[in-house]
Amino acid sequence: MRNRKIVFQNNRSLPAAHRWGLCVAILCLLLAGRVGSADEAQSLQATITEGISLLEEKKYEAFLSRLPLPKELDRMRKNRSMEELARTFAKQHAARLLGMLQQIKEQKPQLSDEGRRAEYAVEWRNFSKSKLVFLKIEDRWYLHN
Repeated sequence: MRNRKIVFQNNRSLPAAHRWGLCVAILCLLLAGRVGSADEAQSLQATITEGISLLEEKKYEAFLSRLPLPKELDRMRKNRSMEELARTFAKQHAARLLGMLQQIKEQKPQLSDEGRRAEYAVEWRNFSKSKLVFLKIEDRWYLHN
């Protein structure tokens, strides 16, 4: 038997191979499901912050056109103009909702429905519900109460 030397010809250096492996790992993480990811929580946090800002600035029409679910907004507007709805909202609900949004802004939500439903526990006097619920529809969060 002859003694043969086995020679591996590899054009890539070891650090390049590590970079390739790292790229593949990152790609796998990006393609994996993102249920309850930081991005979702961050966009939900941004929605809550936006709601607080709109209420503090007394921009009730803008709040009502942005935060409630579109179907709920249509139901609320059935027999009223947006101006009438905003006036009623300002008198009866705005202060309470602002307080509740400020209460939950630092809390972590309870996520369900594959990360598309977020619930926050709230304690508010004379409020019949014990939680605020947000739903994610087409990458946008809406208040559902």
